[in-house]
Amino acid sequence: MTSSVDVALVMVPPFIPDEPHLGLALLASYLRGNDFSVAVHDMSIKLFHSCEEDDRRLWDRSAATAIEWQQRDLRESFFKKYWNNFDAYIDEILASKPKVIGFCCHITNSVLSMEVINLTRAKAGPDITLVAGGPAFFVNESETTGVGYELCMYGHPTRGQAELRHALETWISKLDCLILDEGEAPLLEVCQRVRDGEELTGVANMVRCSGPGEYEELTRGPPIRDLSTIPYPTFEEFDLSLYTRPQVPVLFNRGCIKKCTCCVERYRWGNFRARKAEDILAELKHHVEVLGISWFNACDMLLNANVRELAKLCDLIVAEEMSIYWGGNVVVRKEMTPELFGKMRAAGCGWLIFGIESGAERIVDLIGKNFTLTEGEQNLEACHQAGIRTYINIIIGFPGETEEDFLESMEYVRRNRENIDWIILMAMFELFHHTEVVLNPERYGPRCEDVAGLTENFGLVDWSDETGNTYEVRQYRFARMQRLLAELGLPDPTMQGDDLRLSQVRQELTEHPAIHSMIGAALEVEPKLDLPLTEALEGNLAHDEEKTRAGACRLLGMLGSRKAVPSLIEALRDKSEWVRGESARALGLICDPTSLPHLESILTDEGYAVLSGDMQLSMARMRRLYEASRDVTEFEQQQDAEDQ
Repeated sequence: MTSSVDVALVMVPPFIPDEPHLGLALLASYLRGNDFSVAVHDMSIKLFHSCEEDDRRLWDRSAATAIEWQQRDLRESFFKKYWNNFDAYIDEILASKPKVIGFCCHITNSVLSMEVINLTRAKAGPDITLVAGGPAFFVNESETTGVGYELCMYGHPTRGQAELRHALETWISKLDCLILDEGEAPLLEVCQRVRDGEELTGVANMVRCSGPGEYEELTRGPPIRDLSTIPYPTFEEFDLSLYTRPQVPVLFNRGCIKKCTCCVERYRWGNFRARKAEDILAELKHHVEVLGISWFNACDMLLNANVRELAKLCDLIVAEEMSIYWGGNVVVRKEMTPELFGKMRAAGCGWLIFGIESGAERIVDLIGKNFTLTEGEQNLEACHQAGIRTYINIIIGFPGETEEDFLESMEYVRRNRENIDWIILMAMFELFHHTEVVLNPERYGPRCEDVAGLTENFGLVDWSDETGNTYEVRQYRFARMQRLLAELGLPDPTMQGDDLRLSQVRQELTEHPAIHSMIGAALEVEPKLDLPLTEALEGNLAHDEEKTRAGACRLLGMLGSRKAVPSLIEALRDKSEWVRGESARALGLICDPTSLPHLESILTDEGYAVLSGDMQLSMARMRRLYEASRDVTEFEQQQDAEDQ
């Protein structure tokens, strides 16, 4: 019998299958900390595993796939094709009798969320409060609604299109409310009012619309200033065995200290707020000790926004002797010294993404980066010398960029090649709402008529300025930069899927053979790509160096190398406790039935208590599959079908 809950939180497809959604996990912990019972329903990861193999490409994180999801034919055919799945997911949610159901909407899943919410309302009736929120929604000033604003949704263009706006506002009326910006405080107030039988009118940062053009007044409220009042996410509402990488997201800070003229994130997040190093450490320790997770994806806009707390966190991690792997976005700063990069590396930092954006000083100044390119080169060199994978972002065609500026960018990449592992994001500049470039086009250069034509459907790609910076020019420059990267031996930032993962793995195993880099490389590899690597890694299990044997175990586990199971079972008897622990963790990830008794015997050993979290998750899945099979052959057939 399904247990009842107060609140159900829902993620509609698609969301990347790599890791659970941090926003839902934060909301769940915040509500739970305020005495509400919560269930999380990740429809996206469930359907990813249930859909036809050819449809899994629709979970790709590329911009092209995101745009594809906005095509009416695709979303309607997809919803129809998997209608039975969605119907069953909604029945599962309603079976727990929640009083509030909240839907997380981002740019890619926003329009499909409309279909799912419509079906949920039809099945749930009027007694359950339906709420939506997330980065898909924002408001624009409007003189036609009577309240000074109108709601907009990325992926659903409505400006100047009365029929589409009517459809959007009709859909919004099926919701009891819609939450803007940070969701913890307003969602908690909504849940409290529903529990107490009170009206929802007047909740800060909440939009209500009873029909086309019929909005209630919008009251704006500040974001939560003290982040220590928000419990860290425990992910206890998620089945972590479903996600394709053994990692969870973390957040060191909220907001940004910069005011880049092309960025909308400051508008969404408000003022910068830092978390205390002690709070972040407690979160990381929980994930290692309870979940058995040691790889963390920092989702911050800038994880080095507060350098003092970052350095303190690294000291704490080193003092705790934690073996973890993490990284994220950073900004070039004078305070990022070689000593600090070395401290970060010792604390397990494995990769950093620098928002360089351009190799032309004039363009960097226009963007508002507030650093010099010389400082950028110093940061890249110090980062790379510390053994941290060094990535950068590049923007092609910022308003006002001339051919000379572009040539300077190409030269910057060429000059710093030995300190750049990958240009992880290379994008042609787009115009977005609420950015300084769009708010002041006369200052930055895009033609005012182009800005006036900007809809809410992502950004505007086809724009031009007086310097001759047109869409066609940007395409040509993009292709030239691609050729330069090929000449320099850097991975193509447009690569996706198997080609990209293989390129990253080859680079990692060649340039950074240390244990943490091997772990990072493993996370970029699909099980079907492990054949060229398995034999070499099995050979490393007999290496003299402890860290090499441990790294080989970890990598084999990440690869899902079932061929290596006998070797990993043998490694359980290694003289090194580290190697024994990594082999146990690897066998837990691979989920081969022959290793089940070995793993269960290890769990009785107090020395492996820290491993019990992820091993228990893996073994629970193994038992479910094993009990459903009469023999090992059937088990393997079922395992192969699941992997496909």
